Amino acid sequence: MKIEQTFRKMASPFTIRIDVSAEAAHELDIERLRSDLEEETQAIEQRFSRFESTSELTRLNARIGQTVEVSGRFQQVLHLAEKAHRITAGAFDPRVIRHLDRLGYPGAPLPQGVLQETPARSAKDPLLIWRGERQVELPAPIDLGGIVKGYAADCLADLIDSRIPEPLLAGFIVNAGGDVILRGSQESGEPWSIGVENPFQPDRILAAVSLHGEKRSVCTSSVWRKSWEVEGRKVHHLIDPRSGEPVTSLIHSVTAMAPSAAFAEVLTKFVFVKGFFPPAEAAFGGPPHVFIVNRNRSLFVTDAFRPYLSWVDPAMNTTVLG
Repeated sequence: MKIEQTFRKMASPFTIRIDVSAEAAHELDIERLRSDLEEETQAIEQRFSRFESTSELTRLNARIGQTVEVSGRFQQVLHLAEKAHRITAGAFDPRVIRHLDRLGYPGAPLPQGVLQETPARSAKDPLLIWRGERQVELPAPIDLGGIVKGYAADCLADLIDSRIPEPLLAGFIVNAGGDVILRGSQESGEPWSIGVENPFQPDRILAAVSLHGEKRSVCTSSVWRKSWEVEGRKVHHLIDPRSGEPVTSLIHSVTAMAPSAAFAEVLTKFVFVKGFFPPAEAAFGGPPHVFIVNRNRSLFVTDAFRPYLSWVDPAMNTTVLG
């Protein structure tokens, strides 16, 4: 039996499919589960959105240099952001909010001068200062959009795991606007298979990723998905913290696999900003599992990711990297 739910949150489509045994229809409150999955996503969006004037993130950004008590969930995401900043040597840096605002991608209004007058920070400067277990001070405003959609997908996966007893659950797939978590298998026993879109022809599939068994996440970032024009030039949302400008490289899209969606999302941004793979890191699942498409229409896949690719468009030039 399949339990399916779709909704739109965080400016992205969310699609969830859960495969369960026939007995689950009598033992689970399926409508309550569907409702709770959407409400969980809504609660995360309301807390972390930089576009909502009442969000906890916006309220925190409005009090730069002050000690603020944050919620337990917000504390958790701040710790994830600190870890991501540390293990990527600053490639993941939520302080790019000032550059997004300057480039014409603003969030909710902040007090005058917050984005313009806060001193610039380097990768070696702390993202935030803890004054207590949940008391924090921001030296500069932040945008958590580079990790929170993956975090939302992780939370939905945890909710499914907590609600459905193991004997009833075959597996599930959570797709949070391209941040995908897969676990187990389809009810038939077949592995899950997801497509990696062709960044040059988004309506076509470039490759297929197949997974079976343990919970894993696959996330894709690309420079074309969120792009716009400002002062006659085309820009996008993937900012290089070192320059404050959109990343410029031959890389067109990055697909990464990790134990969690939050860190799969972070891994894609590392590759875009640094232009190379990080060292083996537990948060990334050990050796990097990465699939790159460059502007010359060539594919590069790491040796660790290759076993999960069940199909690749034969028209593309594919290179496996050790």
